[in-house]
Amino acid sequence: MLKNLTWIVSILTGLIVFVGIVSLLSWLHQYGCIPQDFSYLGAKALLAYAGPEPRFEAFGYVFPPFIIYGVLLTGTSPILFQALVGGCLAGLVVQQMGRVDVPAIWKTLWVVLILFHPSFLLMVLYRPDWTTAVLILMATMTLLLDLAQERDQKLLSTGLALVLLGLALAPLMLVRFEAWLLLPVLAVVILMVFHNNEPVGFQVSSVLVVLFMSCVAIGAFLYFNWITTEDAFFFVNSPYGSLQSARNQALIQQEKILPSLGATLQWLIPLAPAYLITCIGIIRSTRLHRLGLGLILLLPIIMLTLSFWQGIFFPSASRFGVFLGLLPVIWWHAAPQKRVSRILLTLALVFSSIYMVSLKDQNLLAPEEALLWSQLSGRSASVSIEVQQAATRCEAEKEIARVLADSLDEGQMILADDTVASPILYRLRRPRSFVLPYQYEFLPALQNPEQFVTYILLDNSVFPAPGRDRVGAFWRRNSESVIPGFQVVRENAYFQLLQRI
Repeated sequence: MLKNLTWIVSILTGLIVFVGIVSLLSWLHQYGCIPQDFSYLGAKALLAYAGPEPRFEAFGYVFPPFIIYGVLLTGTSPILFQALVGGCLAGLVVQQMGRVDVPAIWKTLWVVLILFHPSFLLMVLYRPDWTTAVLILMATMTLLLDLAQERDQKLLSTGLALVLLGLALAPLMLVRFEAWLLLPVLAVVILMVFHNNEPVGFQVSSVLVVLFMSCVAIGAFLYFNWITTEDAFFFVNSPYGSLQSARNQALIQQEKILPSLGATLQWLIPLAPAYLITCIGIIRSTRLHRLGLGLILLLPIIMLTLSFWQGIFFPSASRFGVFLGLLPVIWWHAAPQKRVSRILLTLALVFSSIYMVSLKDQNLLAPEEALLWSQLSGRSASVSIEVQQAATRCEAEKEIARVLADSLDEGQMILADDTVASPILYRLRRPRSFVLPYQYEFLPALQNPEQFVTYILLDNSVFPAPGRDRVGAFWRRNSESVIPGFQVVRENAYFQLLQRI
């Protein structure tokens, strides 16, 4: 009866979160400022679904591909995709917490503190990559922790657990770039779990089973990059991918490998203390596979460290929602039994929530998060220049999209670079009206725009990122102050829209 009640509560929680996310993001899309990730993913999905040929070049070599495929399955709606993964994650948190061996009062309290934690809320609202990564990591860590159990306490047979682990890991490789460097760590974990229990041949076979599908996923993605761009790692520095977009932000943080460890702890101690306390408590209390178990619990921390080292970390509250989503899985494996431990974990969750709110109020986190937080809370606290710029950019996108929606006739075309045009394309939802760099028509339209297109969209930023706008760069390189046959019809701080005379 109790088990059925847990499932009912989990499903209801997931449905409520699903409806809430759809409602909030739809409202923001209509009246406020929706995060840039949604414009990026929505534009890529639209080009893949209904764009002009060749479609694969529009999205096949950009990262993260798995999220774009997910958005395609939801009818090219990144809002619906985010609601699905966010609702599933919230429901799973409740379901997993229901399996934790503690009194119901603690389960209820911890569920509330996790679901309403600012980091978790922001993650399920606007970060499809990290929300999806948490779902995959929940499955991965459940299987790894089961493998580390005593033989008579395992829920699954060893062979089945290894196969499922390999299948669960593969999508993670196409969601977060940091996960690629986790594979050697996972190989060590598997070897440690079976050390002294299984022969060497079985240990090696287990590593191959777990890593095979992940290596296939990575290899296929690198191969697609190579055959389309002649550079297997084109996506790392491409202006058309999310990795380069992250690096272009002024708040990006990067460290060498050893300083990355210090930077990781500086963020984790105040923002995810409950996870650190849990890890320390479990490692201290266990006797079996202590080193392997420690590496399993450290996997999300290693991913955070790698993001500093790779230069793709920026101060984001949603990034730390990962550690909150994984807590029920770990507590189910080893529940905090002592009352002092439960009180300490509760205080840690409360403290990190309060500290996170204070960081937002001081505008010390990502501008998009501060803007999103102010829109949802209705608070107009002190606003930084970066937050003002994010709001201004959003209004600029809406203005240009509105002008084109009112004036663009059937058959008329827009010449643009999709690094500039993605938010406009997403709002306009007419991918076949754009001439973009990957299309066969782009070069002729770039050289003789008056013969091919009616509108030209340019980046009008004060300091445009290198390689961001190929259309503007072409005309600037040819020393043209204006494009012959075109005149400016709308201009703002971020975009310049020209129409054929």
